[in-house]
Amino acid sequence: MASDQATSRGPWAAIGAIGTLLVGVAAVGALFLDRAPSEPSEPVQRPQTQPSETPPSNAASPSRPPAGTPAAPPDDSAAPSPAQRAFRTPDVLLRSSPRELEIDAVAAMLRTRGFSFHTDLGDLGASMPGTVRGRFENDFEQRTIEGERVVIDHATGLMWQHATSGQMNQADASQYLATINRTAYAGFTDWRLPTVEEGASLIMAQQQNHGRSGFYMAAVFDASKHYFLTADRSGSRRNYWKVHCNYGNIGFYSTTVNVKAVRSLF
Repeated sequence: MASDQATSRGPWAAIGAIGTLLVGVAAVGALFLDRAPSEPSEPVQRPQTQPSETPPSNAASPSRPPAGTPAAPPDDSAAPSPAQRAFRTPDVLLRSSPRELEIDAVAAMLRTRGFSFHTDLGDLGASMPGTVRGRFENDFEQRTIEGERVVIDHATGLMWQHATSGQMNQADASQYLATINRTAYAGFTDWRLPTVEEGASLIMAQQQNHGRSGFYMAAVFDASKHYFLTADRSGSRRNYWKVHCNYGNIGFYSTTVNVKAVRSLF
């Protein structure tokens, strides 16, 4: 009886086992289907680097014009005018205020400053006669300022008129100075007579070449006039000193004068 039951159950048992097996396979398949591969991740978006602004090696630098470009003309508006150009520090500052001086004081000044006097000081009553051959070195520069020619002596810090005025009397000399200051000669209004100390600084140690002999003023000046008046005077003589360019000395005002105006740079 037991064998009959086993025989009768054998096919169904096999079918049941197969069914169980199929259910297991289905379960495993479902498990794999639930773990389907995920969507591929999007690539990371990186900001694009801008190309370098550095020009290629054969390109012109922004601060320089390309090769072969004509140079730009200089900007004349930025250049200093002749009146604005710098002046160096002078070697010596000479007295500019007028005073009364006797011949011995003048002779002492000439020797102290290293100026020259080419005739005998004894002729003017100096207690120490003789000539004075100085070694003072001027540093002249001629400029044209607002249409007027001037001479700058960088050694003394003085600006001189290039030319000397025509002959005039003492009153006319004062009027002449007033006129050139009122009209701003070379752009300036502080022109004056030189002191004898300033005037003596223009007497050169040697005669200068002006196309003729016997002239002791530097060739950078106009040589058409031989002497000029100073603002200093002799108390005993009651007369003004003047500088003689043709003799290379200092003397006294007579009846007429010439004016060579000067102004101080410092």
